[in-house]
Amino acid sequence: MMFCQYCGRKLQENEVCDCRQRTGQQSSNAGQQYHYTAPQTDNRKIYCILSYISFLWLVGLFAPPERNDPKVRFHVGQGIIKTITTVSLFVIITIISSILRSVIGVEQIIMGIRTGIYVASPFISALISILSLLRFAVVVVFMIIGILNVVNGQDKQLPIIGRFAFYK
Repeated sequence: MMFCQYCGRKLQENEVCDCRQRTGQQSSNAGQQYHYTAPQTDNRKIYCILSYISFLWLVGLFAPPERNDPKVRFHVGQGIIKTITTVSLFVIITIISSILRSVIGVEQIIMGIRTGIYVASPFISALISILSLLRFAVVVVFMIIGILNVVNGQDKQLPIIGRFAFYK
């Protein structure tokens, strides 16, 4: 799509804008078409926001011009520690749920035959669900706090885990 660089009017293919002739100004480039380019956006803010969404901190880590920017590096470091925390919480809750199922679980018996499969009681299932929901809530809260810090232009660490960021 083509636009006049002077008035911004949308041009058809091979059309020349006559805005400069209407205003009485002479153009040394009469008869040429101009491409209008939109102003550049700040990619740093985009990379900083992506740092808090799952593994998308990899984009800011490897993006050529911005990877050396201190602001992007700070938020990528916060995103890395958030991801490590997410994975750690997942592993811990999985281990806890496995232990609870095996220790407190009841062996399933089908038609009088012992299956060797342990089924958790409804209380244990509810407890495991609550732990998983709590893990999800913690991850979402960290993500929202990080994104709000980026939008507000602040370089604040995430609560509790932010000080452990090793990539700066």
